[in-house]
Amino acid sequence: MGLETVELLMRIEDRFGVSIPDERASRIVTVKDMQDEVVRQLATRGQLDTPQLREEVLAGIIAITAKQMAMDPNLIKPESTWVGDITKYG
Repeated sequence: MGLETVELLMRIEDRFGVSIPDERASRIVTVKDMQDEVVRQLATRGQLDTPQLREEVLAGIIAITAKQMAMDPNLIKPESTWVGDITKYG
């Protein structure tokens, strides 16, 4: 993982109060993958995996990513890839 991706991961973990192990983080390719992992982590702590939770998590990930990368949040989609669409090097 490149520095940009690590910084994004740390901000997302802080925002949602989760800790994504390195082996799981290395398999996150898209914004949706990150959303799924954060929701999975929250569900293991007792939150219900609902459409509302998924929307809130996605909105939070997009907001953090847009701010950190100085991007238009409208350009960040669930299918956006971390390497290529979001960061140059991973």
